[in-house]
Amino acid sequence: MLKQVQHDGEGMVPFIRLSATFIKQRSIMMKNLPSLCAGSGALALFLSVQSAHAQQAVPPADDVEPEIVITAPKLAGSVDVDIPADVVLDEAAIQSYGASSVTDLLSALSAQTRSGRGRSDGPPVVLVNGKRVSGFREIRDLPSEAIQRVEVLPEDVALRYGFTAEQRVVNFILKDNFAASTGEGDIGAPTAGGRTSYEAEAGLVRIGKKGRLNIDAEYTRAGKILERERGIIPDGPDETAYRSLSPSNEAFKINSVLNRTIATDVSATLSLQHDRADTESFFGISPASVGAVDPLVRNARTRAWSAGLTLDGRLDRFNWTATANGERTTTRTLTDQNVAQPSGRDLARSQVSVGNASWSITGPLLELPAGPVTTNVRTGFEARAIDSFSDRAGVSRSASISRDEANVRGNIDIPLASRRRAVADALGDLSINLNGGYRKLSDFGAITAYGYGLNWSPVQGVTLLASVSVDEAAPSSSQLGDPALVTPNALVFDYVRGETALVALTSGGNPFLRAEERRDVKLGLTYLPKWLDGLTLTANYFRNRSTDPLASFPALTAAVQAAYPNRFTRDAGGRLIAVDQRSINFLAARSEQLRWGVSFQKSFGQTGGGPGGARAGMGGPPPGAAGAGPRPGGGGRGFGPFGGNGGRWSLSAYHTIKFVDEVDIAPGIPTLDLLGGDATGQSGGTPRHAFELEGGWFYRGIGLRVNGAHQTATQVNAGGSPLRFSDLTTLNLRLFVNFDQRKALVEKMPILKGTRIALRVDNLFDDIQDVRDATGLAPLRYQPGYLDPVGRTFEISLRKIF
Repeated sequence: MLKQVQHDGEGMVPFIRLSATFIKQRSIMMKNLPSLCAGSGALALFLSVQSAHAQQAVPPADDVEPEIVITAPKLAGSVDVDIPADVVLDEAAIQSYGASSVTDLLSALSAQTRSGRGRSDGPPVVLVNGKRVSGFREIRDLPSEAIQRVEVLPEDVALRYGFTAEQRVVNFILKDNFAASTGEGDIGAPTAGGRTSYEAEAGLVRIGKKGRLNIDAEYTRAGKILERERGIIPDGPDETAYRSLSPSNEAFKINSVLNRTIATDVSATLSLQHDRADTESFFGISPASVGAVDPLVRNARTRAWSAGLTLDGRLDRFNWTATANGERTTTRTLTDQNVAQPSGRDLARSQVSVGNASWSITGPLLELPAGPVTTNVRTGFEARAIDSFSDRAGVSRSASISRDEANVRGNIDIPLASRRRAVADALGDLSINLNGGYRKLSDFGAITAYGYGLNWSPVQGVTLLASVSVDEAAPSSSQLGDPALVTPNALVFDYVRGETALVALTSGGNPFLRAEERRDVKLGLTYLPKWLDGLTLTANYFRNRSTDPLASFPALTAAVQAAYPNRFTRDAGGRLIAVDQRSINFLAARSEQLRWGVSFQKSFGQTGGGPGGARAGMGGPPPGAAGAGPRPGGGGRGFGPFGGNGGRWSLSAYHTIKFVDEVDIAPGIPTLDLLGGDATGQSGGTPRHAFELEGGWFYRGIGLRVNGAHQTATQVNAGGSPLRFSDLTTLNLRLFVNFDQRKALVEKMPILKGTRIALRVDNLFDDIQDVRDATGLAPLRYQPGYLDPVGRTFEISLRKIF
């Protein structure tokens, strides 16, 4: 008898009970990984017992017809790992986002792609067809219609590609055959007025058997926002017409990518990009004004050229990738000072040159009963140089900092148990991971890293990930060597005196920064219930410990002033007049948090077939991966290339709970509890709770997307007058129409073929954080216009694809 086998019957405790267990048992989680794994084992044992009870009623083997298990074939370009994806989008799901490009799609998926590890807010690791790329520019401008599938995977998968486990992994699988030209124009403005922004973009893409070509050009422009336009109450003479809250900017970018197959199983990708950006800011009235009033002006100009080369191929059982990058960025800043100078404007100029190359190889090292031992080895080098020059008040300074780096990193995954291979299958699927890295820096010496973890699926649909990561992080060349830049008339809040101050603010590099030592623990759970297709539940606990953490200069409290007295300048009356806010090393930092959430996507109204398959939408591993297979439920039969005649809705929600967030800034200074009334920044303490929401509805070409965030209130008790920072909720709305799905209308107006019109509203409720002191008044530094000068904005866009 030939039939599909549904492996249900595995028991599962309610997800909310698991979340509560995470919180209640966090003291146990804090100790070390073995205790975390022990707790995971207890959970898995319970699940296994439940599974055994569910299977006790199975009839004797003689009474059962033999069955043939059908396994879905692995999609070419999928990430071949035994860790399930947190999010999977097919063509129809991708089109339901109404995104123009890969960049827009990643922005729409920010809640799902954000790492909870707490180390970096940087972008995720990006793969193309399951392979490394030289940089994001290789794919950033591809239209969303060129993407066949998107997979979002946990941070642990980054280890398999030679990266550290600090960012999630997003794999874009491209269509085999696609050609299009695109044009798009946007215009937008805040409802409070004061600026108008424009954007125009044109692109060309060709994807075929021999490779792909992508060319894209983009121009943007936006005006400045003045204090007067936001009703700012001045501290002293009224200069609000000559002080900008947001600078004017103008930018142009052109990017080109060429990919070709150059030999059997070998392809090459070359990318070239040029960026230009100019900004202008006002800082008040110039003291040199004679007759007509002239503002203090800062003009900044940035020019950048970058190139990348990727080679990838196959060597026996191993896949290899070689990448090379080169980049040069020049920046020039001219600033009027708040005193009359015969030498003219202050000048700061820098040139950053970067070149790097790496080679990575991945594949099965040997075969064990439970499966192949897979390994990844990456080696590379980087050369970086910063040449800077500054001229302030006639005093010139120049500096050159260079850094050469050689690095190597390795990762090995060892399977111990396998259900599919009937090896210790009572344990389910179990593997362990070992990884390590070594970097030799010319200016910092040796930097090391190592880690270990396990990947356990005690029953189908449940995956537990536990890991420990220990590494060192050196300050960047920019943190060490950026030129000194002084901003006049900068507004800061002086917690020592409980008042707003206008200061000369110094920024730039600090050559005395030390390397940071870090130790992180992660415990993660993913649950894909068989009873509801498209649903994914996740929970991740992180514990971070740092020695000598690198940080921006903290809030201006009495404790900070005691630790860094030379960074503050006060006049004879004690009023703050200058602050040096260049980066520093804290003594130590500690944090713990739990991020849990749910993602669900469902199709409806299907009347015809199309690509997509039974697992169209979100959740679950890619076909062919561990735990994959047919899933019951309303996955739908998918859509055509533009979404067909059916619909789809989706919802993702995440909740982050902070348990600990503490900083030791210097010896002899009390620990700062960022959850209990202390702060290291001008925007208050750390919210204990944060929420993220993303969802949408799409039907016959009409789409609605919503994303939002909420953080709870905080209070800063430093200084004579405590400050309360209110909670903050932002909600963004996007409404769009793809006219290709409105066939009757296109037949009447053929010009609408390939056209999409969209309306976007950011910060729909115009919510801005409210800051009050003990008397109920808002300090001048925390007027709404300073906290969010843009506020609610409307933007309309028109896009056409040919």
